[in-house]
Order: sequence, then structure tokens, then C-alpha cells
Amino acid sequence: MSDDLDMIYGKLQLIRGDFSEDYTVRVVDVSAGISGAYCARLLGDAGASVVKAEPPGGSALRRQRGGRPDPTLTEDGALFRALHHGMQSFVVTCDGDLRGLIETADIVITSSVCDAARAREWCGEDPQLVWLSITPFGLTGPFANRPASDLTVQAEAGAPMSTGLPDGTPIASGGRVSEWVSGCYGAVAALAAARYAASSGYGERIDLSVCEAVKMACGVVRDHEYVVAGRPPLDVLRNFELPSVEPAGDGYVGFTTYTAEQLEGFLLMIDRPDLIGEPWIATADTRFANAEAWNAIVHRWTRARTREEIVERASELRVPVAPVHDARTVQDFPHFVERNVFVSDATGTFRQPRRPWLVDGTPPPPPQPAPRLGSHEPLPTPLARRPARGARTLPLQGLRVLDTTAWWAGPICSGMLAALGADALHVESSKHIDGIRGTGARHGQEGAWWERSSHFITANANKRGITIELDTQEGRAVFDRLLVEADVLVENFTSRVFDRFGITAEHVHSVNPRCIFVRMPAFGLTGPWRDRSGFNTTMEQISGRALLTGEANDLPRVFRGPCDPIAGLHAAVATLDALERRDHAGRGSIVEVPMIESTLCVTEESIVEASAYDMLRQRGGNRATDAAPQGIYRCAGADEWLALTISDDHAWAACCRVLERSQWRDDPRFASQTAREAHHDELDSLLADELRGRDAQKTAEDLCAAEVPAGRAWDPRLTHNHPQLLARSFFESPDHPVIGEVPIDSQPFRFASVDQWLRRSAPLVGQHTDEALRDWIDLADDELDDLRARGVVGGEPSS
Repeated sequence: MSDDLDMIYGKLQLIRGDFSEDYTVRVVDVSAGISGAYCARLLGDAGASVVKAEPPGGSALRRQRGGRPDPTLTEDGALFRALHHGMQSFVVTCDGDLRGLIETADIVITSSVCDAARAREWCGEDPQLVWLSITPFGLTGPFANRPASDLTVQAEAGAPMSTGLPDGTPIASGGRVSEWVSGCYGAVAALAAARYAASSGYGERIDLSVCEAVKMACGVVRDHEYVVAGRPPLDVLRNFELPSVEPAGDGYVGFTTYTAEQLEGFLLMIDRPDLIGEPWIATADTRFANAEAWNAIVHRWTRARTREEIVERASELRVPVAPVHDARTVQDFPHFVERNVFVSDATGTFRQPRRPWLVDGTPPPPPQPAPRLGSHEPLPTPLARRPARGARTLPLQGLRVLDTTAWWAGPICSGMLAALGADALHVESSKHIDGIRGTGARHGQEGAWWERSSHFITANANKRGITIELDTQEGRAVFDRLLVEADVLVENFTSRVFDRFGITAEHVHSVNPRCIFVRMPAFGLTGPWRDRSGFNTTMEQISGRALLTGEANDLPRVFRGPCDPIAGLHAAVATLDALERRDHAGRGSIVEVPMIESTLCVTEESIVEASAYDMLRQRGGNRATDAAPQGIYRCAGADEWLALTISDDHAWAACCRVLERSQWRDDPRFASQTAREAHHDELDSLLADELRGRDAQKTAEDLCAAEVPAGRAWDPRLTHNHPQLLARSFFESPDHPVIGEVPIDSQPFRFASVDQWLRRSAPLVGQHTDEALRDWIDLADDELDDLRARGVVGGEPSS
């Protein structure tokens, strides 16, 4: 290896400690924007060596501050440095340079249809290469070439239509969620494919749709629930959870009351025990219907107290609670300070969230410098390829996963591993079934209502289900026998739960030293909040994401959904990293992936800019700092809306032409991007009047044909009819024993080698107990019958 190659790829000891020096995954990132950059960052965090391929002027992210180009920057922007720490830079001046660079890679990342076409030509000559394309709508289907923005992609995925007032505008998630979450999905897919390519010689072509990633992360399975319910008449879906983010005397504080017990504790907290059992506040729907009266009661109490007082009182009553932070205050939250969650970048000029997983309790290495443009420019030597051998399989086929997770974040991690080929056993107790089985409308409450949960069915496809009573000695003995055979054990409870069962890290590795024990507590295994549970709402509130969503003159709003999938995807990346470590070290590890730290990583843009520039992002409805106008506008029809993004003068001129409003183009108030920003309110009024009588879908088509990002805001209950999702076979319909064949989200990426992602429906409670115990531990029939008779395994819940 030459000196230059040592500089580019010779970082293995720094990243992988005592692992073999002859291995590292090589990544070439040709992408633009956050999606590909964060994907590459996660691959680097998992031990890969990453080269950023840049045009002669450098990546646009180098010149970005505050979510927009900033010509006053005298150094690379903080977001660029945070996303690219420890990478190298290669300036591409011609196709030959790029072709040569791709020949050195195990993984190539692209982010435009144009780049994908070029990469397809070159990658086709290398059957062992993993090529990941991340584009707004994927490379196939009628929307493949549509221009897009974060807002229009969210709209087409159905994400904003669940949040807001029924008679008000739908509200999209702030913080460019589509870009971050698609980067997470891309990292899992690419890392699994590269692992398989290294062992088999079979590469992969991965086509990831940002829209589909948002659909999975933010759609909260509304379409599945709607179909299972028999497609009832539609009403307006938008609402807010109450209580949620509420005003305190010194800021905001957030609550979660998903259960009757949590609501009762909340009422006791606000000194209103007389309201317990009152029908008008008994459910989320009735509280929202009586929001004015409810808020008056709640705010009278919360405004008279500090956040600290409220958090202390709510915690005493076991009400999920969180101080609502902004991008500055979150960095000083005592729990994060004690855990050293925020670290200085290599230049010491700002702080950023560290890698969101720990291995054997050891913090990740500190960030290395981001590359200067063109640093380490000499081309590396092309990789030697080995011929493919054996029949092709799914990437993780043969991997055994003992899945003891519950609710949503944990099952998404194990579900991703199962989709990629692992044999995952979902372990439940018949006395205490997975809590997410009780969510939703419990359609058809007669009979086995617990088998109708859309969240459970979508998150647990491809798994087998078994029941074991871990609170019995015999049950733990059976569990230990399964543990001997497991490659991975996953759990996502608070730290005390598994300790109570005696399933500690020491116990796991005494039973199976090669097992990877993945732990996903909400706040980690150490620190003052270690024993607290957390939901998506809690993560949004405490991380600062909530302050990025909502109207400027309203309370911050919690966006439903994304933090659970984000946590599950980071845990899947961490698991694949740990498997690679085991391959080289010969032993398993304890992998700690706190849900909150994954959320902080996808809130990184606002955090690093607050630290670097003392710049505090604010919520602004559906507006963005790099577009004017941008918004969601009512159209003709019942609750029909159009999302629109104008990011430059060319797009504005095209928009005026499509809408036949040349006077807008010639109006000096709207003559430049700066002018349009200053007159955004007037533009919103004009566009609202113009679009109110237009068809949303037809107008979106016309605008996109003119290269203007626009999209119909889909009702999330109806996305199973979306032409782009149907064209890409995004929905699959495995036959479920209780609900039958209902379309389910598959994966937001297509593998060229995979025709179908959903090979098995989610399991019924204990459905595969006998089968799995025979397969995994060769349990004899008489022993199985005895354990079942004594209620140790195979029990069923009572109705």
C-alpha cells in the first residue's frame, strides 16, 4: 500500500481497535445533500473508510449555514464538518476520475437520477460492488424524474395530513426529516449488502426512495388501519395530542398519556382528581374536541410552575415527561452531560452528538477532522475481486436473532434484520403480550383483538413468534438454551427489566460468548434518566425536534412517528457493525443504542449550528430557510392540499407561467429570492386564493413538468392507492391468519436480487413456539408437552 493509500485507507487501527488490519469496507460517496452524507457518516461510524467525491467547487454543503447557501462563510460549514468527519475528499474533474474511484470501492452512494444512470453503466461491470442510489421517489415509476423538496416528499408520503387543526393547514415535520431518515435506511441496506458481498462475491444494486422512507417512518400505518377497519367514511384526520408540549413558567414541558394510568397520573399532578373518569376528557379524541376547556385547566397549573418542578412531580406519578429543549439547552441537559453525549469536533469550534451506540460500554473515538477539498487526491489501487460462489441468498440468511423487544423501536430493528434474511424469534409472555398489540382502534374487538394491531403487524413481519414465561425458572432455562444458538439478542426495555430476570450482560456472555447483546433503552444504561421509559413524543420533546415543528405563533408540535424507526435503524446499523467486529475478534459484545441519542443525531443540523454560530432554528409552519414561497395550500375538493417549494428565480418564473400569473413574476416585491422571503405572507395569500379552485394532483403534475417541486398532500389512510408506490410494488400483502391479505409497507429500497421483502406475516401470539423450539434447540416432543402443560411455553392470552 502506498503512502497516499495509507493516508486514505490506513485508519483501521483507529476505528477498529484490535481487529485485523487487512479489512475495511471502502465507500465512495458521490451524493449531494444530507441523505447520502448521513448514510456515509453512519457507514464510517461502523468502521468503513469513506471518500467524498466532489466537483471542483466542492460539495454544496461546504457553503451552507442555516439550511441555505451562505456566501459569507470563510470556512467549511459546521454541518458539512459534522457529517464528514474522518473522511477523505477526491475532486472529480471528468468521468474517468469517477470511474477510477468507483473501481476502488465496496459501496458507492449516489443521489440523483443522472448520477444513477452513469453509475449503473460503470457498476454493471463490477458484479461484487454494492451501489446505493438515494433519490426522492426511486429510479422507477412515474414520479422517478420529478423535482422534489423535503416538503413535497413528505406531502406525497402522507406525513403532514395527521398534524394540525381540522380546519387548518396540515403541518410537516421540521428539521428536514426526510433526508435524515432516508440516510438511516440507506446505511442499513448498504452495510448488510456489503457484508454479504464480502463473503459471497455477490454485489447488489439498491434503489432507495426517500418518499417511501418517509412513508414508513412518519405514516404511522394509517393506511393499514383504514383497510383493516373496512374503509369507513373519511373525516378530517388532523389533530394534536393533549396533553403534549405545554407552557411552563420558564419554557415548555412535554407529556405523554397513552394509557389510562398515565392520564390518571396527569390529572393527579394538576390537582384535578375530580376529573378522573369524566367522559369529556377520557380519550385523546374527546380531549381534542374539548381542547379550549382542557387547555385552560392544564395551562393554569403548568404556567404557575417551573419546568423542573413539573418534571419532578410528573416523575413521582410515573407520567412520561420531558423538559422541552432547544438546540442550545439540550447540550447542557445533565443526563447528556454525565454520559458525554456531545463531543467537540476536531477543530474545537463546535459540539456535535457522538455516534449513537457504544460497544462494551466504550465511547466511540472522538471525531477526526473533516477533509479539505481535494485532500489525499491520488487514486487508490482498484480492489481485487473474488468470483461469486454458491447459490445467492438474502444478505443475513443464517443469522439467528432472539428478539425480546416490544412496542415499536426495538421491533423495527429486529424486523429489519429479519427482512434481510435473519431468522428472528419474537419472544412474548402470554401474561404480558407485546404492548403495541393493544394500540390503534382494536378493530373487531370481539375475539383475538390483539392480533389486529397494525403497528404490530407491520413491524414484525418475517418473524416467528414464541411465548416463554421468563418469570419462571423453567422459562429462563429454555431461554438460555435458545441463547446458546443466538447470534444476536435484542431488547429495548429500561435497564432494570432484564436485570430483574437475571439476563445481564455477564449472564448472556457466560451462556454464549459469541452472542451480540443489543440493548435499546430510551436513555441508556447509565445516567440519571437511565430508568425512565420513553416514547416518540418524549424523544421529540427532549431532543429539540418539537421546537422545529409547528406554526411560529403556536405551541411547538410533536410530529408522530419518526423517532421509533430512527432508533430501530440506528440499532440495526450498530448490530451489523458488531457482527463485523465479532467476525474479526471472535467474540460478541454488548451494544448500547439509546433511543434518545439516535434522535439527537438526526437533530444534528440545528445542534451544531447553535454551537458553532449561536444560531437557533425556529419553527415556521411549512416554510424553509432556503425557499420562498414554500407551503401547503388548500385546493379544490374535500381536504385536498398542494405542497409547493420555490427555491430560486427559475422555479418562480416557471410557477408563474404554469399558474398563468405573469404579473407575479413582474412584481418587484417578488423579483428575487430575498424579496420573496420578505413578502412571504403576501405570496401565501395570493397562492391560497389561486390554488383554492385547482385540482391538487393535476396542478402538481403541471408544476413538476415545469421543474417546480410540488406534490399532492396525500391522506395517509389512502397511500395504498398512490401511483408511484404501486408502480414500485412498495406494498406487499402476506396472508395473515386473522386479517387476511392486507397491503403492508415492505421496505423503502429495492434490491435488484430480491423480488419480495415480506415472506411471512407477523406472528400470532406464540404461533411458532413448537416449531421454533424444535428448530433451534431440538426440543423433544415429551419435554415440549410438559413445558406447555405447566404454562412455561406456548401460552395464549385471555380475552
